[in-house]
Amino acid sequence: MDEAACKGMDTRIFFPGSEGEHSNFDAMAICSGCPVQAECLEAGLWEAQGVWGMTSERQRRKIRKGRRDLEAPIVWNFQKGRAAQ
Repeated sequence: MDEAACKGMDTRIFFPGSEGEHSNFDAMAICSGCPVQAECLEAGLWEAQGVWGMTSERQRRKIRKGRRDLEAPIVWNFQKGRAAQ
């Protein structure tokens, strides 16, 4: 990811700690115009900490959950004429 906006930057910006030196907003501001944002998100999707592809840990958990939901098989209930829940 040679074109990454964060290339060469202090990585602590992307891993905000309890010391309050940086926030997710600092990292996301750097990510906002990055040309490799989507690739970064894919690379960090399963990372438990930090900002990856302009997403927080919480946002990545939601994305992972959404992907698992999409991968779940859909069972059709013919009697009710809709997908079974």
